Amino acid sequence: MAKAHFLQPARASLVEEWIGYIRQEFPEKAKDVNLAAFADGHINGYSVTSEIFADMAAAKQIAYTAWDQVFALGAAPVEIVQDACREIEAVQQRNR
Repeated sequence: MAKAHFLQPARASLVEEWIGYIRQEFPEKAKDVNLAAFADGHINGYSVTSEIFADMAAAKQIAYTAWDQVFALGAAPVEIVQDACREIEAVQQRNR
């Protein structure tokens, strides 16, 4: 996506490649632009929005269980993450 559509990559290690793609495609427009500035928050960790719940322990347990079932164990379809989201929301409503 960084190369085909010039989208900023999620991986900080690919930012320099992304800058290269932009400079190659738009040399005149990008020559005096500090493109790395667009990724500064990502690289330095201040652009990330963290999820904070009233009951973080319950939210983490529900989310981690779903992720383990889908990605670590391959034992469930990815759709169970939607169920986990609903369960987290229900727990948070009870704890308000």
